[in-house]
Amino acid sequence: MPSLPHVRDHRAPGAGQRVCQNREGALGLHQPAADQHPPEARQGRFWPLHDALYRQQDRWAPLAQPRDTLLALAERAGVNRAKLLACLNAGDARNEVALDAQRAGRAGAHATPSFYIEGGLLEGAPYTPEPMRRLLDSIYAVRARPAK
Repeated sequence: MPSLPHVRDHRAPGAGQRVCQNREGALGLHQPAADQHPPEARQGRFWPLHDALYRQQDRWAPLAQPRDTLLALAERAGVNRAKLLACLNAGDARNEVALDAQRAGRAGAHATPSFYIEGGLLEGAPYTPEPMRRLLDSIYAVRARPAK
């Protein structure tokens, strides 16, 4: 999914604002990692940990108990361990992720990543960022046209 950082950070020409919002829904083996997203987001570390989890997925995904590895990755990404553990132990994070997954399922998204663009669902991501960049730029160009 090398295109995700480009989509996440993309700013349409002249728009000055990002056009992407992220929601996490876990799929099976990704649940332990997804559980960390709400607490790290509250600490302003969502994307650094998201990117670290993705880069290190081959290391933690096959583990039967990945918690220690995931906690170490979170700490290296700047997440406060004590706050993260408190949230994980309370179960709040798992509930937030489950609600996001339910909302996504009701909206028709059953894969990660999934994008809603102008009301249409795109499941999966292009391997390179250019197709998504062209799509987002063309949408912005149409929206930015002066009304007739």
